[in-house]
Amino acid sequence: MLPSFETAVKNISADETWALLKKKRNYFVTIRTLLWLVAIGIFVLGIFIFDAWSSGAWVESEEEDNSYVLFLSLIIMAVAIYFGRKWSKSLFKKYSVHYKDVVIRKMMLDIVKHASYPKELGGKNRCSYTLDEGISPDTLHRSPLFEELEYNIYDGEDLFEGTLGLTNFECSEVTLIHEYQDDENHTHKDLKFKGFVFMADFHKSFEGTTIIQSRKGKKFSLKTNFGSRMKTVSYEFDQAFKIYTTDEMTARYLLPVNMLERLVQLRQKFRKYGITICLHDGIITVVIHNCDFFEVDGFGKLGTQAFRKTYDELVSVLDIIDQLNLNTRIWGKQENGL
Repeated sequence: MLPSFETAVKNISADETWALLKKKRNYFVTIRTLLWLVAIGIFVLGIFIFDAWSSGAWVESEEEDNSYVLFLSLIIMAVAIYFGRKWSKSLFKKYSVHYKDVVIRKMMLDIVKHASYPKELGGKNRCSYTLDEGISPDTLHRSPLFEELEYNIYDGEDLFEGTLGLTNFECSEVTLIHEYQDDENHTHKDLKFKGFVFMADFHKSFEGTTIIQSRKGKKFSLKTNFGSRMKTVSYEFDQAFKIYTTDEMTARYLLPVNMLERLVQLRQKFRKYGITICLHDGIITVVIHNCDFFEVDGFGKLGTQAFRKTYDELVSVLDIIDQLNLNTRIWGKQENGL
């Protein structure tokens, strides 16, 4: 079981790096304010020029065309808005990196450190966090969901890699883009996938492929047409998901009634997003589409509310192992080397 919110955050505020983060936040807020003041000043200058032009102050004779003044004022105002937003986003990105490095890293370590499991499952808890890396494409392609996805740009962040109890896992945010040029040499970027990918060693040995896909929620076009459609004994589950499998007998072995109930509960936890779950050759992959976890909420004050959001997102991901009962190993389960 994962620890409570109070246990996960009690060491953060006492750490000196937390004081440094607060100073960083105040620094970035001050710089952002100054930059916006400059941008507003430039914008006001554009308004002043426009006002002078519209009142005729720039016109020396009726025949003279001073329309360029109008365009100049509009360009100045547009430039002010553009750079104001660009500077603000750049500062926020830098602040977000500091927040993740201090809060997420330390909170995740405390969550894993204080995770409690029965003795037969204990002693192996570990987890590393890498801010600017994601699940490697080679690992990602162990799931057939991505095997037909055409992309040539890969980006990943917030990589968690470790073991809870007996279960090895990796998870991260992943973005896959197909960049191409048309007949006129114009460059286009087609977003193929963006979301969170969780991969873990399943608690039963099996072969074949079973895909479970939520009926609601926006989803990217991953490969899901494996085998044939299958219905379960759970009306609630079938209302929430649809299943494709290459082996119905194996699928029913992997998805007994208690697992169907657990998957429905998992769906409720991520009900805002589309979900695709793949069971393939001993590995479970949980894909949460169109989500963006572990991001700080702007430059708001640091405190319990910000911590709670980070804690809830971390636990929602790490708790997939407990939610799906992956540590309850079935006799004869073989390692899959994840």
